[in-house]
Amino acid sequence: MAEQVFLSYAREDGDRVEEVHERLIAAGFSPWMDRHLILGGQDWENVIFRAVHDAKVFLAFVSRTSAQKAGMVQRELVHGLHRQEEMPEGRVFIIPVRLDDVEPSMRLSRFHRIDLFAPGGWANLLGAVVAATAAVTLGTSGPQPTDGHIREKWEGSPGYDVDIVYPVFNGLDGGQSTEELNAFLRGHFTKRLIEERRVRRTQDHQLLVSDILWNDVSARHAVALPAPGVVSVLMHYYLYWAGAAHPNYDVETFLFTFAPVALHNLSDLFVDPEAAVRRLSQICRDDLHAQCAAEGDEICEPDEWIGQGTEPKMRNFERFFVTASAVEIHFGPEQVGPCAWGPRRTSISLERLRDLLDPNGPLGFATGREP
Repeated sequence: MAEQVFLSYAREDGDRVEEVHERLIAAGFSPWMDRHLILGGQDWENVIFRAVHDAKVFLAFVSRTSAQKAGMVQRELVHGLHRQEEMPEGRVFIIPVRLDDVEPSMRLSRFHRIDLFAPGGWANLLGAVVAATAAVTLGTSGPQPTDGHIREKWEGSPGYDVDIVYPVFNGLDGGQSTEELNAFLRGHFTKRLIEERRVRRTQDHQLLVSDILWNDVSARHAVALPAPGVVSVLMHYYLYWAGAAHPNYDVETFLFTFAPVALHNLSDLFVDPEAAVRRLSQICRDDLHAQCAAEGDEICEPDEWIGQGTEPKMRNFERFFVTASAVEIHFGPEQVGPCAWGPRRTSISLERLRDLLDPNGPLGFATGREP
């Protein structure tokens, strides 16, 4: 399956971006460009939200026109920035591509840019896209997972469209543990499909007046191998329910150890879970307040949302993703802010948690002590 590359551009730059579109196709990619893929009558923002979610990389084309332009191109960028926030730290998703010699917006300034107009511009862009869309496993060296795919679409009132891409592991231990892990993941995501099939028995023909007649579930994954025998999986969901005002997102995480395969919760990482959750609460609260202040966005409402969503309760931090150097806490929809604030996460270095980690637990490798 060709990797999807989302192309975000001002309409006036369409002909210049079209050339990139054609060259990406020739290079074996699947570029997503609205002029080719949005059909008449479709809800364009919902289609774009889904396309950004499913993309492996987001190319933000910057020109004299786009730098001054409001409207759709800015809304696409907002979706792209939200998707970037869902990514594990270190993953490349947004790549600014300058068509003219103009400065990108402040929102894009933190990302390394490619100058398409400069000598070697296309080669640099292609190299960046290849690197960003390559299979990424964070942490120790090990076998790269491949993609498993659960795909089913059924038309109805509403219908459903399920498109889940999940990791399939090969040779992690050369034996039964890998098979058990793969069986668990496939069974878990097959259950998600089976749950969606229930709408076949609950049809509502009043929904025929709606532009969108689908329950839409799409998922993509990231994987980390922080240490031998430890696997962390992060799933990003795009969700749209027929008749809803807007699409939404969700996050699901798994932490496994081998010999035998075991699925761990957050409390398994620590010798004193109560002390740990108090520390997580304070770190996350401080970080989210800083994010809110840095963005200068009143919609985050820190006292009302962040305070409640980061209370020192284990359930508030159950979505966690582990790399070789950090624990990332991912927050669910409307947990620490309204949907408009987008997905939020806090990355906490293992060093800040080291004194609380259980040397006999899944992250014992980070304690510096022999279990």
